[in-house]
Amino acid sequence: MPFYDFHIHTKNSSCCKEQYTYDDVFERIKECELNGFGVSDHSNYPSHDTKFVYEQKRAQKQLNLERKGLVGLEISIYNKKGKLGVNKKILHKIDFKIVSEHVHIAKPFSGFFTTKARVEHWLKQPKKKQHKILKQINRLLDMELEGIRKNPGGIFAHIFRFPLNVNYLPNVLFERLDEILECLKQNNFALEVHGGHVRGYNLTKEEARQKIVAGDNTHRDFYRHLYKVVKKMDLPLSLGSDAHKLRDIKERKYWKDFLEQTGISESRLITPEFLLESSSKF
Repeated sequence: MPFYDFHIHTKNSSCCKEQYTYDDVFERIKECELNGFGVSDHSNYPSHDTKFVYEQKRAQKQLNLERKGLVGLEISIYNKKGKLGVNKKILHKIDFKIVSEHVHIAKPFSGFFTTKARVEHWLKQPKKKQHKILKQINRLLDMELEGIRKNPGGIFAHIFRFPLNVNYLPNVLFERLDEILECLKQNNFALEVHGGHVRGYNLTKEEARQKIVAGDNTHRDFYRHLYKVVKKMDLPLSLGSDAHKLRDIKERKYWKDFLEQTGISESRLITPEFLLESSSKF
């Protein structure tokens, strides 16, 4: 089965730690023995300048990679109504979209401004503020559902980024997981198998417990539960190294070993055809 990595940043993302281009990614993909790729730089707000997409599309054409090296964007869910942080005109220029949640960079009018900082503060006094923390988490999960429903077709990246990134994993994540996955399935989304999932899945119990700020669950618990559920569902999957350096792009063996570890068939992995078909429905 072909292996494609569709979550790769370039110099056009401010979070990228090296100055490399679409062409450089193509060379690295060949080294990693992958069948193809997708570049997916950030678009967090409709006002973001995404003119670099035209440059990437020119490079794609020059290398004759229209079916092998896709040009996409990683687009943040913008607000509680599920609006995406991108100018709609650019959606017709790209081959695919990755939808994700980046609450840590939310703007004041988004409804989630300072959410991460507030929850991190509340976690220092969890018994007193637990109800407020859970309210914020449920609001974020509702936002993700709205983003998926209103913008069908594509890849859903780093599931439950928040509150995983503040190291708090309450039972509500386990309770609402099926709801999120079913929503993906109904709206023609592939779930991203993120490089961070592999790391979390393979933590020892001791390592996992050391990462947790509060709560009864760990990253290890969550990712092992996630892939048990994913294995039971007929849900398309997308590989995503979320590369911010060229060497972050994982080799074929890395992904193949993880799928074997979880018992998930390679046939579940999407190819460019899945995304190109989705993009035609934007």
